[in-house]
Amino acid sequence: RPCHPVVLFLDDIQWADQASLEVIRTLLMDKENSSLLIIGSYRSDEVDADHPVATMLDSVQNEKVEITKINVGNLSVDAVNYMISDLLCESIDVVDSLAKTVHHKTHGNVFYVIQFLMALQDE
Repeated sequence: RPCHPVVLFLDDIQWADQASLEVIRTLLMDKENSSLLIIGSYRSDEVDADHPVATMLDSVQNEKVEITKINVGNLSVDAVNYMISDLLCESIDVVDSLAKTVHHKTHGNVFYVIQFLMALQDE
């Protein structure tokens, strides 16, 4: 119902089986259900043009269903610097060296940045 919208977040859909992808496709194609927002995430480096996820998304787009794709990349050195500055309540100048080291070790992958910082905290 329009007054009760639902957001369905599906993570790592690159690992979904064909039956699950068909359920997602069916939900996306349901033009009568305007109260459902589906957000799916997948690792673009694991999904090429022939992957079942890409095939499913192409078939949905061919039916004129709007799909918005957002590419989430790695963090820049500056972004890591701001993140660490925020976490430690220190100025960006104070954490600059740490941020550069963290970025070098993690290549700016936000998951690895967090894991690396947690490992440092545990030490």
